[in-house]
Amino acid sequence: MPPRQQHPGEAPTDLFPPVADDPYPREPELLTHREPLPGDPDYDDSHVIDADAPDPEEERKLRKKKIWRRVRRTSYVLAGLAIIAPVVAFIVAYQFVTVLKPEEVFKNHNQVVTINYSDGSELAKVVPKGGERVQLKFEEIPQVIKEAVLSTEDKNFFENPGFDPIGILRAVFNNLTGGTGGGSGITQQYIKISTGDDAPTLTRKFTELVKSAKMDAQYSKNDILTNYLNVISFGRGAEGIEAAAKAYFNKSAKEINRPEEAAILAAVIQRPYEWDPAINREKSVKRWNDVLDKMVENGKLQKAARDQMQFPEDGEQPGQLRNRAEAIKARGGASGPKALIQQQIETELERKKISMTAAQKYGYTITTTIDKKAQEAAEAAVQKVVFASGQPENLRSALVATDPKTGGVLAYYGSKDGKGTDYAKSAQPPGSSFKAFVVAAALEKDIGLGTPFDASSPRTFGKGNSGYTVSNAGKYPCTQCSIRQMTEYSVNTAFVDLALQVGTKTVAKAAQEAGIPTEINNKPSLGLGNGGSPSAGIALGGYEVRTMDMSAAYATFANDGMKNEQHFVAKVVDAAGKTLHEFSEPAKPAFDQSDSKHNTDIARNVTEALKPVAGYSKLPLDNGRPSAAKTGTHQYEKEKGSSHNSRAWMVGYTPSISTAVWVGTDYNEILKGRWNSQTGKLVGPKDMYGKDEPGAVWKEFMDTYLNGTKSENFAKANPIGQFEAPVTSTSNTSATSTSGSSVPPTSSEEPTSSRPTNTRPTPTCGGWPFPSCKPTPTGTGKPTKTSEEDPPPGGEPRGGGRGGGGNGN
Repeated sequence: MPPRQQHPGEAPTDLFPPVADDPYPREPELLTHREPLPGDPDYDDSHVIDADAPDPEEERKLRKKKIWRRVRRTSYVLAGLAIIAPVVAFIVAYQFVTVLKPEEVFKNHNQVVTINYSDGSELAKVVPKGGERVQLKFEEIPQVIKEAVLSTEDKNFFENPGFDPIGILRAVFNNLTGGTGGGSGITQQYIKISTGDDAPTLTRKFTELVKSAKMDAQYSKNDILTNYLNVISFGRGAEGIEAAAKAYFNKSAKEINRPEEAAILAAVIQRPYEWDPAINREKSVKRWNDVLDKMVENGKLQKAARDQMQFPEDGEQPGQLRNRAEAIKARGGASGPKALIQQQIETELERKKISMTAAQKYGYTITTTIDKKAQEAAEAAVQKVVFASGQPENLRSALVATDPKTGGVLAYYGSKDGKGTDYAKSAQPPGSSFKAFVVAAALEKDIGLGTPFDASSPRTFGKGNSGYTVSNAGKYPCTQCSIRQMTEYSVNTAFVDLALQVGTKTVAKAAQEAGIPTEINNKPSLGLGNGGSPSAGIALGGYEVRTMDMSAAYATFANDGMKNEQHFVAKVVDAAGKTLHEFSEPAKPAFDQSDSKHNTDIARNVTEALKPVAGYSKLPLDNGRPSAAKTGTHQYEKEKGSSHNSRAWMVGYTPSISTAVWVGTDYNEILKGRWNSQTGKLVGPKDMYGKDEPGAVWKEFMDTYLNGTKSENFAKANPIGQFEAPVTSTSNTSATSTSGSSVPPTSSEEPTSSRPTNTRPTPTCGGWPFPSCKPTPTGTGKPTKTSEEDPPPGGEPRGGGRGGGGNGN
């Protein structure tokens, strides 16, 4: 029967009619129940796996490859630019830079350098002398000079392309990491001198490199070396090798024929105002040895000959090391005591990377911290007391005054004529003036000013063969003296006891916190080298310090425990008025960085202990002006058990000025003076103590400088520990005892209570705890034995049994 025909408009009876040859004919189904099939618009094929679809993991790998391809291509481009850009910049810069000849360099260095007092008035002018600029030819410069300079400054000079690649990389690294130093070769150094630009920047280094390469291409190596030696600064106002030979050896460079002399000249090139033998002999000798060793290393000197060489001797004869002050006189500048101020300024600027070469090129004006009134008062006071007509001719003196609020040096006196040794920088044992730091150490451990200690004399410390005896100078009004009392009377035995209680290392650290440098003359200070501890002699000032250090450290006490960096230069400007340097270092807590109140209390309590000393020594300031001070005396070392002294000190301050005064001799001779502090007149020669010439200079200076200024009171000290002494601590007798103090030991050092009596002869030199006292010239930096105290008013010093004793008022 044929299929029924569908009429027009009739709904279909089968939406899916049979398909011919369909092997799986489908059954009719209701429209409302049928699932979507492939091909339907609403069919979900998410569950269907397409065999032709890409693998997601493969797609991820492909995307990663594309990203790295872009990174590599970008890196190639950047690397290319990094190489090409400097090359292009080098080529372009090469066309425009110029290299100055030596005569042009000298012409540009013809500006006046002005050095001013803090108020802007003129202290000195440095005027270059054109007549000193003699240019030598290559063949006129001795070979030994060339070899010494090349060995230390640029051993590959004749092989390199005008610059040192390693030095360039080092400069880049230092600039990126905040370091300093570059390692420029001789050609680069010449370029730096000719431009006067020594800024530690990459721009300057790049320009220097380009000019060096151009100079290397335009000049022969012999010409470059000759030009360099004719313009390089050697300090002492000497520019060029000919001027340097005259400044150091008083003869022409043509006459320099010994490696010992050539090594001196080569040694000072890098830091001419710091490694001059007259400024820092120890560093100069070390550098001199380095030069000679490099000459041996480079085959320019036989080791056997080098081992026999001695550092040149001082003197004015040709071939001897010339006096620095005489050498720089021709260039103008400061004279007399102020010449040493100029020396300090140049050294400080050198550390700040401001060279005198640049100063002369651009006509710098240097404003110092030196107060004109203070400087004049310092010179007048020393002249009036120490160098008065009739005083022993072997006396030497130093005075340094520091502003506690800023750290600026207000007055500086290092020698009478500004020649030879600068005694303000010369290391000397400070005697009892160091006891202030013992007090500070005790206060750091909360041992207060009222704590009593056994003041009997003599006292024995240590056991058996290690025992040693310490004696006082005379009778005191207490046998159990509080720290306040034993500071006023400067009681040796009690101070040794106290130092052992708190620990000698603690004492040294307290002194360094206050302002004593950790290194003096390139050696660890105060016996702290190689992890060691100072001996008990530190309590009596047995380790060397400098006058300028004591002024700075006492200034920290005056400034309530806030330590400022001691400095001479306040500001440097060029001829156009542009500021190149201005001191701006903030003060920092000295004794307790974590507790500002405790830090302040320590300093104020030290001041409290020092306040009676000037009056006790009959050196009060005029009009009752408050002061805090300490005297010091160091024993003559060349006689066993000597009752004489070899150095004497006075250090003291008000809230606005801290002043240290030292008096001694060149070779630590017996110290005799004739000044009578009470009458202000000369008397017969007598042993000198801190209260004598040093005290008179201190008082004369302080009264003159402070005259007309408002009297300042010290801030009240908040008590630390036991502030007031117990009633039982005073007595009118001076009984001998070996008992210790009432404070238990706070360190691993031997307690001082119940000491046995001394069982061996009292040591005078080299016996523990007092350092070796081998006689040495002034400023050697070696710790030495201390002296006994000045006698109290009305008393006389005792002889014998001092055992390295103390030192004094």
